[in-house]
Amino acid sequence: MSEPRHRKLTALGTAVLVSTARPEVLQRLSTDIFNLWLDVFGELKEVQDRRNGEEYVDLLCKIDKHLTFLNLVMNPNPFPQTALSDSGS
Repeated sequence: MSEPRHRKLTALGTAVLVSTARPEVLQRLSTDIFNLWLDVFGELKEVQDRRNGEEYVDLLCKIDKHLTFLNLVMNPNPFPQTALSDSGS
């Protein structure tokens, strides 16, 4: 299955089949079913890691904007008057 959504649905469906404890299903548990579940868990972990990374970058951008705003509020003139009036003479 190449579509992640189909793999997730299949993994959920196999979980229901495993819960029936039928011998035909349990015989395939240690091979096909575990492999499918591991693939789906790996994909879910990748998505979660990617989301966490994006959220971290978004958080850093928000913090940077807030710090820039606070800096402008606390120090409206970023250049000291002495630096502006001192023309090197």
